[in-house]
Amino acid sequence: MDWALWPLWGTIDALKWAGGTVNDVAVAPVLRLANPWGLAGSMLSTVQAFTPQRARDLARVVGNGMLNAGGLARTQAGAAFLRAGGRAAGSLDLVVSSPAGRQLLVDTATGMVKLAEALDTPEAKNAIQQGAVVLARGADVLASRHTKIFFKVGRYLVDFSDGS
Repeated sequence: MDWALWPLWGTIDALKWAGGTVNDVAVAPVLRLANPWGLAGSMLSTVQAFTPQRARDLARVVGNGMLNAGGLARTQAGAAFLRAGGRAAGSLDLVVSSPAGRQLLVDTATGMVKLAEALDTPEAKNAIQQGAVVLARGADVLASRHTKIFFKVGRYLVDFSDGS
């Protein structure tokens, strides 16, 4: 009978050995992922590792802007601004829910559908792509040294015409 139970006793002995050799190096990742805060931190560090530096910088700027805006909302002027915004939102609700407001929304949605249908042609797509190229070239022109010279000369002309 002992030979029949040998696999069971061998498995139990292997589990005892494995349990005895477990240390902090093996347990730490499991504990880190079992804790909700640890899991959130692990996910955050993984996302941060795969996020480009420019995106991280942008997120930091937007986050700081939102924190500063929250601080402004706690000032007296910020509270007055929020109250005025609430009143304006209530007035906007009345305007939109009126018969004329509803008709405006319906006509606007119809116009957007017609515009989307009109833009769904190869010619319109080519025009839109060309517009993007023109905008890029315009940015190149504004960033050139010649434009900087033009603005510098223009500033002197404005200063000269003021008599200074």
